[in-house]
Amino acid sequence: MAPLTIQPTSRRFSRSYNSNYLPRNSTLYSEGNTYSSDSHYGLSWTPFPFLHYDWDFVKAENNSTTTENRTTDIAYTTQTYPRSHIKHNLSWGVADWIKSTFMSDYDLQENVNETTYFATSDVTPLTINRLTNTSHLDSFALNNQILQKIQPTNINVGRVYDDYIDSTKGLKYRDAQTLASDTSFTVWGAQVTPKFSYAQTLQYLRTSIDNISLEQIKSNFNSYLNNRTYTFNLDGTQPLNNYFSLLANYGYQRILETTQALPATENSTAFTVHSLGIGLKSTPIPDLLLSYTYTYKMNINEIINIGFQNYADTFVAQYTPIVISTPKYTSKIIATYRRDHSWGVGLNDFAKLENNQVNNNTLATDIQTLDNISTVGNIQANVEIPMAERSNGNIEKFIFTAEGNIVEKKDLTTGGGLYNYTITSLVFSGKLVF
Repeated sequence: MAPLTIQPTSRRFSRSYNSNYLPRNSTLYSEGNTYSSDSHYGLSWTPFPFLHYDWDFVKAENNSTTTENRTTDIAYTTQTYPRSHIKHNLSWGVADWIKSTFMSDYDLQENVNETTYFATSDVTPLTINRLTNTSHLDSFALNNQILQKIQPTNINVGRVYDDYIDSTKGLKYRDAQTLASDTSFTVWGAQVTPKFSYAQTLQYLRTSIDNISLEQIKSNFNSYLNNRTYTFNLDGTQPLNNYFSLLANYGYQRILETTQALPATENSTAFTVHSLGIGLKSTPIPDLLLSYTYTYKMNINEIINIGFQNYADTFVAQYTPIVISTPKYTSKIIATYRRDHSWGVGLNDFAKLENNQVNNNTLATDIQTLDNISTVGNIQANVEIPMAERSNGNIEKFIFTAEGNIVEKKDLTTGGGLYNYTITSLVFSGKLVF
């Protein structure tokens, strides 16, 4: 039996100050202070060779204050942002027949933002604007691989519950469940992968708090959604030579959805989507992978029995130009790029994805005009330097990591400016492992 291992504990603090350094009595003067801290704890346990358990706990808090002199008043803002995050990971296996992993995730975030407005000539507050938000996420996933010796098959079950109580948006209750299975086999030299999934999302929204609890929202909602989606995909890859492979896929999807937005009555919709795609994958030079896929979709509104067509293409590139391993250091660089473009008339999958990221809720399914582009780029560099000899065994190694990201979303349809944005980031970090 392996002993219980306490993972390295970390405690991090940061403090920052910013100012435009104008005179304090200037109407354009502003300053801000930020203080943050986070603590990370973890443990691992392997009581038997076939059983392993990990536990991670992160507690963080961010506090900030800003002062802004304006023409008619002074705005003083304080913000507190505490967060607690707990993860469990349990994995086990039976010989080469079954391997399972159970993961759970609990995340609680709070945000209190209070702005007080003072007159420029008086210290008496004019108004106080207080905004609060509490969000909670609780999820689990059970991933299984069975028949490893005969026909490896994945069967995955998941559930995500999340809610929020927001002084500006109101209340949300959402419960999403998924079931997915896939396997892969070879037919006449081609790799064939069938996939099946079922997903159900139940959501209640209320536009104001009004002393209504999350338990009461099911009978006191402003809008309601119940979505059930059945999906089947069949993917195929046929090698042509050492450099090229032919890609093909067929997809079937059926969506049953019931929505209600008060004071309107309940509305039920049903959609069927058939898709057919073809593409090419290539490795023109070592460590460079390129692929392109073109897909045609027929979207049928079953209520009015009318079909709508849309198209999509996807280009993916991945390059690993540097992988070096020596006794003195190990380095690796990976660059990836992906571009997705959808156009025509079809389901509003792009709007649903972006709305969930912006507003943290699920949009109703609809058929609409599409012309959207998503571009994602990433480059990662990792260098590990052994330190045991240099530090007389006190430090195991030093790890330097650099990562750059770019995300660009374009909605080119009329009035689609809500989802046009670009995000870039560059992060450097260093870590000593004792």
